[in-house]
Amino acid sequence: MRHSLSLAVLLTLVIFIGVSRAQVPLSLPGAVNRALKAHPDVLMAERDVARSRAVFKNVRSSRFPKIDFLFENQYTKTIEKFEPTKIHLTFDDGTDKVISPTKDVPEYQSEIAVQATEKLFSGGRIFSAIKGARAGIRSAERARHTSRRGIALAATRAYWELKRAQEVLRIDQEKVEHAEDILKAAKSRHAQGAISKLEREKAQVDFLNHQGDLSQSQTARKIAEDTLWLEMGQLEAEKRELVHAQDEPSFQPVTFDDEELKRGIHDALRLRPEMQSAAAKIEAGEAGVGAARSGCFPQVELFGRYSWIGYGQDEAGDAWKDIDRNYWVAGVNITLNLFEGLATLSKIEEEKAVLANSLLEREKMRQSIIRQVRKAYNSLIGAAKRVTLLQQSIGLAERNLEAAKKQFALGAATIHEVAEYNVSMAETKKEYINALIDYEMAKAELAWARGEAWP
Repeated sequence: MRHSLSLAVLLTLVIFIGVSRAQVPLSLPGAVNRALKAHPDVLMAERDVARSRAVFKNVRSSRFPKIDFLFENQYTKTIEKFEPTKIHLTFDDGTDKVISPTKDVPEYQSEIAVQATEKLFSGGRIFSAIKGARAGIRSAERARHTSRRGIALAATRAYWELKRAQEVLRIDQEKVEHAEDILKAAKSRHAQGAISKLEREKAQVDFLNHQGDLSQSQTARKIAEDTLWLEMGQLEAEKRELVHAQDEPSFQPVTFDDEELKRGIHDALRLRPEMQSAAAKIEAGEAGVGAARSGCFPQVELFGRYSWIGYGQDEAGDAWKDIDRNYWVAGVNITLNLFEGLATLSKIEEEKAVLANSLLEREKMRQSIIRQVRKAYNSLIGAAKRVTLLQQSIGLAERNLEAAKKQFALGAATIHEVAEYNVSMAETKKEYINALIDYEMAKAELAWARGEAWP
């Protein structure tokens, strides 16, 4: 039995040494900043914004004149008659026919030209495209902000989960230390004949069980730390250092009334980037309808061209030796689609359907945000009430344990009773730290739901 006890103590030391290795302290702002710098979703959102800006520049280019440099070299073969030379042919049947001999005449032509075109009227297509591209930029920027807020919230949750795991591990360590003190006292009492062997063995069983809880708590801490690293966007385990969540949860009683809840919902609908992104999508949908309707109007384009032309009949290079013919031309092109298989009407209906979906998505987002704010308020109120109640319970549990130890020292309480008070105190501490962490997470959820400037 002595050997098994020594092995249990050694196991406890190994666990404590593993937990107490050098750890880098990490604050909540530090964890959030790491996430916002390294998380892949942040980088993807930045690329989306850059792409939408490039699309806008491309669309805006339609407002400016287009200048083209033209280069052309062509070959033409014609048939030339030898006029007025004629040949009279008489056939066996007595018929006569007059023909003129011909020859193949190759012709090479080269041309260099500069051409400029300017769209005078597009039926609103260019204006609508630019409007839609601008809305696309705003939507991408709002989506980026939404992504950053979501990543910050996820990192905050993971941080407080690590803090929870650290505190639970500390409480389980204290529980093992109390159980070890009880076991020592039980061994001494048994040696004095004050308690039975069964009670002593029961104390040893409790001590080993608490060590098992400690081992599970260490595993939970490792999982929580891995989750935090994942939310911070750093996935390579070999490059990680052990981190210690150094921020402490704080508590201040809160009270909310219906007016405060209404203000929170109003702020959320005004500030949340999701609503702003939905508005930009609606604007883009309206621009899409306008661009589709442009197919019902004529397209007017102003053009001008200046050309230099050369000809040759022997070799292709001859056409480039004498480029002395030049001309210029200017005009207006007017194009009106008379029939294209109802493609324009179909495109208009398609864009109207996209716009209708955007309107529905905005309303759906509005309802979702209202539910999120209500849930966050209720969660925060519930967590605050739970912390207030557990503040009373934890003090009472500590006093009960101290009283039980004193009674045990006087022989008025059994080892089993002291062990029960020890477990009760540890579980009450766990409940209290869980309530504090839930309160901190509820605060973060409410700030996120209300659209506050966080992080």
